[in-house]
Amino acid sequence: MAEEIDLRFLAEQGKRILAELGAMREQTKLIPQLVKDVSELQHEVAAMRVDQGRANETLEHHSGLLERLADTQANQGARLNAIDGRLALIERHTGMVKA
Repeated sequence: MAEEIDLRFLAEQGKRILAELGAMREQTKLIPQLVKDVSELQHEVAAMRVDQGRANETLEHHSGLLERLADTQANQGARLNAIDGRLALIERHTGMVKA
C-alpha cells in the first residue's frame, strides 16, 4: 500500500515536472527575441546619446552667440549714449537748446 502511494506521488511529481519543463521550453523560445529587442534598444539609446550630444553642442554654440549679441548690444548702447551726450553739448554750445 505504501508503495502504491509512493508510486502515485512520484507519478504526480513527474507530471508536474514535465508540465513545468514544457512551460520552460515555451519561455526559452522567447529568449532570442528578447535578446534581439534588447540589442535594438541598446542601439537606439546609443543613437539618442549621440543626438543629445549634438543638441548640447548646438545649445552651447547658441548660448555663445547670445552672449556675444548681448555684449554687442551693450557696447552699441554705450556708444549711442556717448553720441547723444556729445550732441546735447553741441546743441547747448550752439544755442539750439537752452541750457
